[in-house]
Amino acid sequence: MRLLKKIQTNLPHGLRGIKIAWQKEPQFPWQVGFALCILALAGLLQVGTDDLAILAISLGLALGAEIVNTALEILCDKLHPAYDQEIGKVKDLGAALVIIAGIPAIIATIVILGPRIIASL
Repeated sequence: MRLLKKIQTNLPHGLRGIKIAWQKEPQFPWQVGFALCILALAGLLQVGTDDLAILAISLGLALGAEIVNTALEILCDKLHPAYDQEIGKVKDLGAALVIIAGIPAIIATIVILGPRIIASL
């Protein structure tokens, strides 16, 4: 019961965070849509559960990295609205996180779906 109560308490905060990312980061809705299309295509191509899990995890991590980056940008802008070289480095590191987290998602998508798409042509 304690775990359920914790989930009930924390879930609204997480959903609010997703809403903030959706509103504050122009690329986030596109990224979510792209991830959903990839998962839908995986379903249509009847990929196995292991491959589907790999896709879901890699896409989820990429989206999570985007949320962390958005949070960093909001925090940096709040703490130091004027340009600052060190704040710029923090924002660049957040952007690097998005790139690094996105690479496995791209690779997984190509490796898992690529051969199936080619075979279905």
